Amino acid sequence: RDHRDYETSRSQYAESMKHFQELGQKRGVARLLDCLACSAALQCKPERALRLAGAAAAMRRVLGAPLPLNEQARLEKTLDVARQSVAPTIAAAAWMDGWTTPPDKAVRDALADE
Repeated sequence: RDHRDYETSRSQYAESMKHFQELGQKRGVARLLDCLACSAALQCKPERALRLAGAAAAMRRVLGAPLPLNEQARLEKTLDVARQSVAPTIAAAAWMDGWTTPPDKAVRDALADE
């Protein structure tokens, strides 16, 4: 993601997602949703970014597994770009859509071609 090779990143995230799901590693799934959210934000897809990040945040909340402060700060910095590129009501709606999406659907949406 940091090198802007989004297609390779997406492919690697998809492969990792399959492994995490097979192993039942929900924290890993949430982390990959964050990665895909950041990728979407950097590709100027703010609603998708906020939806995926909302889903990841909801998963972490259920798991009782917040991000470490340094990772949260880095995520927020990237998501701020997405939030600022749409109206506040659209940003909030996208976040809440992700927050209320069942985890399995969030993963399918994250891996779906746009």
